Amino acid sequence: MNRRRIMACITAAFLLAGSIPPVQLHAEDFSDEEYWIRKCSAVQPTQEDADLCTQFKNEYASRQQAVEQQISDLQQQIENIGNDIDEIAALAQQQYALVQELDAQIALKEESIASFDATINALSAQIDEKRQEIEQYDRIIRERMISEQASVGTNMVVDLIMGADDLSDMLRRLEGLNRITQDDEDQMKQLQDLRDELQLQLSEQDRLREQQEEQKAEIEQQRAAADEVRQQREELLAVYQSNQQEIVQRMENATYNAQTMGGNMIAMDPSSLVEEPESNNGSSGGSNSGSEGGSSGGGENSSNSGGSSNGGGSMSSNGFISPISGTLSAGTWYYPGGGEHLGADIAAPIGTPIYAPANGIVVWTNEGFPSDNGGYPDASAGWPYGAANNMAMITRVNGTTYFISFAHMSTGIVVSPGQTVSQGQLMGYTGNSGNSFGAHCHIEVVNLGNMSIADAVAQFQRTSDFAYGTGWSVATTGCDIIGRTPCREHPEDILY
Repeated sequence: MNRRRIMACITAAFLLAGSIPPVQLHAEDFSDEEYWIRKCSAVQPTQEDADLCTQFKNEYASRQQAVEQQISDLQQQIENIGNDIDEIAALAQQQYALVQELDAQIALKEESIASFDATINALSAQIDEKRQEIEQYDRIIRERMISEQASVGTNMVVDLIMGADDLSDMLRRLEGLNRITQDDEDQMKQLQDLRDELQLQLSEQDRLREQQEEQKAEIEQQRAAADEVRQQREELLAVYQSNQQEIVQRMENATYNAQTMGGNMIAMDPSSLVEEPESNNGSSGGSNSGSEGGSSGGGENSSNSGGSSNGGGSMSSNGFISPISGTLSAGTWYYPGGGEHLGADIAAPIGTPIYAPANGIVVWTNEGFPSDNGGYPDASAGWPYGAANNMAMITRVNGTTYFISFAHMSTGIVVSPGQTVSQGQLMGYTGNSGNSFGAHCHIEVVNLGNMSIADAVAQFQRTSDFAYGTGWSVATTGCDIIGRTPCREHPEDILY
């Protein structure tokens, strides 16, 4: 009795198990979008692979909806953002990452679309070959069947369906069927395999054509999304720039740590310095010497008696050469979106060379920060705060001494503190490090009047002050505002 119950339970369990649909043990991992976009842009070898591409397409569509929601959320955060520059910087990093992701997907799909026509054309040729192969196999099998039918003397299939007259007649007909050899069966199987392959190729041809059109539409959507995020980023940049006062306050309250950053500073005895030949030996131009000097004017050009000019742009009217090939993205005193700006921003791709604008001596270099900040404008990176990878030099042109600094550079600065440089000499490369919203170099020029290079070096060694006492506010720093030296010049006018 117990045995019967046990058997009944086992039987019921098997029946119940048979009624439960099979459970997928694990879902396919579609996290590597680049892999799946590339894979599914090619002809799939099996129907199972083609089905996976369909699954990926559906998964990808849901992710794009999530991106649209993310863009909407970012806009809401911008509208509600406060004045904390660190919070603004964190939001900027999210925008940067999203734009990078969208640009990468657009580039990948453009590459994929470019290969679709060739792939579809090659597949069409394979389909034509497959059809010819099927026709050939079909002809061979038909001829064989006709031959078999002639030898038997009747239609075997019809004879079997209609029935035989007697036993000997049935045996004769069965013998005719058995004469279809194993080779015939193999050919029939091969013919069916070819038909299955043809069907897959036709299906893939339709899938690829559909995917080509879908990717074209997706690219347009993603371009629009990327443009929207870039516009958001411009809005956020304006908010960030309008809150520069917080960074100014940080600089005014900061103190230089000689123990941790002393290696970045020129270490030689200033009294041992010999005044270098000026980059321009002509008249002193409009730059007044002495403590009551004014801003630089348009002095006449004279010959360059410095080192060899192996790089840089054209000579300015002030005796400098333009150090970077790029475009002015933000001028001196104020950002386009508001907020004080004490130098000029020259937009240029990461890795653009930076050349010495004049003969001079390097007094500071600092690096070790990522050349690209990954979209996070770190207002505390380096010294001065936010400069990250940077360098500074002192030069004397047309009788006036200048302190010139370059910020947000890439790693790989090719000069060092204490090194003399010649006009046009390579010093480093542009980057997107520190307090930066995009690839550029921030240049500041401090007019030191008739101060000697030795005195200028000595003062910098004592104070590590990139402002030379002028402070970090427009009202206290501009030559065209305060009318005395030291003061800040417009780099875009002095160097370009």
